Amino acid sequence: MGWNELKGFLGRDFEPGSGPVGDEAARWMVEERGVAGFLESRAALYYFTTAEITGAHDRLYAEIRVLKGPCEMIDVECGVGAHGIRLARYGYVANFADSVAQFRAYVQHRRPKAAVSLPGEAKRNELALSFGGVHRYPPDEQWDHVLQVAKLGETAIIMVHLGRPLLHACDAHALEERIADQFDMVRVVTYDGSWRRITFQTPEPSEQEQPDAPQEDVELTTEEEDLEQED
Repeated sequence: MGWNELKGFLGRDFEPGSGPVGDEAARWMVEERGVAGFLESRAALYYFTTAEITGAHDRLYAEIRVLKGPCEMIDVECGVGAHGIRLARYGYVANFADSVAQFRAYVQHRRPKAAVSLPGEAKRNELALSFGGVHRYPPDEQWDHVLQVAKLGETAIIMVHLGRPLLHACDAHALEERIADQFDMVRVVTYDGSWRRITFQTPEPSEQEQPDAPQEDVELTTEEEDLEQED
């Protein structure tokens, strides 16, 4: 776990002096490179590895085990895979999805037998967890991320940061209201004033609203064509 695994993945490119990377250093990188540029940089691997080593989310893991006991789950926008890997210790079958290629490659290195894919290509699981994934997206794309997570789990968990986020800000209250309008059994818990867990149940894909089918072209009669020309 941690630096040894990252060193094994990066090989000669591993730079011992580049880690750990804290929040302030990461904020500077985000300001310099933008969110996408930061997530695609090697610095992001050092930052999220630092967060995995120093982070303490035992309460979250304990509550997940009560909400949904060991089952097949997916860690969405998983980064270095910290949460899925931790839950696997408790008997969960952890799958992983991330939109950034280097994270997918690193998680596959860490867990060679695990299913690792793009979010849009992942299969549906009993549980889908997105820990801060919503912050990767600007506000006008955050709802699309919620819907993606909802497609991937019978039970979905969205973790939203309430303080000063590293990436994009998210209006947690507005997001909660929108989720409550569309999904069932919505529960909200706040952790130490920093994180909010939004848990909800999702319908089967066949039960979700489908887009309207495209209308077929209708051949007009001569009389209808004459009326259109008059208009």
